[in-house]
Amino acid sequence: MRDALRLAMYSKAKVAGHPIHPMVVMFPIALYVATVAGLLAYVGTADTFYFRAAMVANIAGVVMALVASVPGAIDLFALPKQSRARTTGVKHASFALLTTGIYAVSGALLYRGWSTRMMVDGRW
Repeated sequence: MRDALRLAMYSKAKVAGHPIHPMVVMFPIALYVATVAGLLAYVGTADTFYFRAAMVANIAGVVMALVASVPGAIDLFALPKQSRARTTGVKHASFALLTTGIYAVSGALLYRGWSTRMMVDGRW
């Protein structure tokens, strides 16, 4: 059991001995939450500032998720192929990529809605 825990905590991508992926992954999570909060604020107030803030947070979240995927992939492929840690990592990566894909589509739709329509007083 200790060996499995040691493998799960091992990281190849490090800065000053600290793993990079856990340091970077908090940014897309926070930006995805900011996207939802901004859209809810836009629905509640009809203020275009919140729409634009949600759109920027969404796009920044997708970019940061792609940045976080690089050290995550390095860590994933460094694990032994038949380990439980790698199986768990593959599941984690699959769900993370699915989430990033959904937010990428959402960001594209928000950008398209912003750039192709003129918003006046919070209405389309």
